[in-house]
Amino acid sequence: MVTQFVTKIFAFVASVLVARVMGPTVVGIIAFAYAFVGLFEFLFDMGTGTAHIKRISEGRDYSKCLGAYALLKALLSFLALGVVLAAYTFIYQYREGFQDQVQRTVIFIILGSVVVDQVFMFYFNTFKAQLKFGKSQIIKSVKDIADALLVIAVVIFWRNIYVLAAVYLVSESIGAVMGFVLLKNKRIRKPDASLLKSYVKFSIPMFAITVGWTVYQNIDKVMIRSFWPAADVGIYHVGYRICAFALLLGTSLNAILFPTVSKLHGEGKLDSIREVLYKGERFTALLITPFALVCAVFAQPIILNIWGEAYLPVIPILRVLAIFTVFACMGYPLSAGIMGIGRIWAYFWLFAINLLLLISSNLIFIPESVFGIKTLGLGALGAAWGTLVAIFFGYILRKFLLHRYIRIDLSCRVFTAPLVGCLIGGAFWLVNRLEISLMESLYLLPIALAAYFTLAFLFRAMTGEDIRLIIRILKPSSTKKYLTDEFQRSAD
Repeated sequence: MVTQFVTKIFAFVASVLVARVMGPTVVGIIAFAYAFVGLFEFLFDMGTGTAHIKRISEGRDYSKCLGAYALLKALLSFLALGVVLAAYTFIYQYREGFQDQVQRTVIFIILGSVVVDQVFMFYFNTFKAQLKFGKSQIIKSVKDIADALLVIAVVIFWRNIYVLAAVYLVSESIGAVMGFVLLKNKRIRKPDASLLKSYVKFSIPMFAITVGWTVYQNIDKVMIRSFWPAADVGIYHVGYRICAFALLLGTSLNAILFPTVSKLHGEGKLDSIREVLYKGERFTALLITPFALVCAVFAQPIILNIWGEAYLPVIPILRVLAIFTVFACMGYPLSAGIMGIGRIWAYFWLFAINLLLLISSNLIFIPESVFGIKTLGLGALGAAWGTLVAIFFGYILRKFLLHRYIRIDLSCRVFTAPLVGCLIGGAFWLVNRLEISLMESLYLLPIALAAYFTLAFLFRAMTGEDIRLIIRILKPSSTKKYLTDEFQRSAD
């Protein structure tokens, strides 16, 4: 967790420099290129990564699993590359899209980085399947830190959008090389037909979910660009990148909980699954709420003093996305639970409903009109509202689905920390209505956080066990010990 937080700090500094020095239009062009290629990214995986984690965590033959995953990855990468190029050609020649030379070049560079990323993901998912989270985070952290440092170098020395796009290709290559070095047992055996069949069988519903998730992650930026200038995509992207700090916790828990729940489910320990999911959801709410509190209450001084006046439209977007992060991160343990107990098709239908809701919400909030029907026309802010509406209902659906399958607790105890955050946020909102400088906000920030954790402890949203766990997570020596033990186990 500490390692991931450090990498996010580097990424945060790099994104601020790019935004301030190169401007919203450059940010928007890069973000749109990722969004366009990202719409087809599901074809590179089709759920095989999750199937790989599932099969290795179940104790299948490791070398054959590597062979099955490598074979499927190679075939899917060639397929995906062909589909992306075909789509690009069709839009360029027959729909008169991509008329901007800069945008076209950046799209091809980003496409190259996504192809190399598939090699990185081969090693990343293999380490996750073996519960070697230290190794998986090392290769990801090295890649992300290299990415941030190279971006900073581009901003300082070149300030060229092509070089900036090429940085992502270089950093993906670094991550892939690190994965190769750290994978001790590189023996890959030819998979048998039954193993390949089991991968494909598990991947079919996961493929549909991956399609939905890919669209889910990119449709907001694509829809903004369809109705508004590239600069609006850059404005929205800045707000979303800030929230990436909070989403880090959710994705980290999901990476741990999915193989854990899968293992417990294989052993028939439903009581343990319920306990793990409750603790994961409650602990997530405890740590995510103060982040949302800071973003919502101190959005104006944060944006004005760090990004500058050109990014003032990010302020209301950040406040809406702050609420989004709470429900998004609290939903990650529930998603891990549904997939971990093997209810993949149920999760698919749930996600399909959620995706339709997101698209419908965005069509209402983003454009000024659709098919001649007047809509809200909120642009980038509308994308934030549409995302919040979709993620809220998605969270509710996940809760009821898990209650139906394994009878998880539906009480509101997990919302104690967010309610405390609302109470503290309301009080400091009144104070923050005054025009305050960055230094003044820095004085108020620790007071707000201290008040939050104090009330969380008094209302039993935080226990002594939680405090000890937070200390262990933040303690560098604990992280060092964990990594050392993992590498010793690998050597043995």
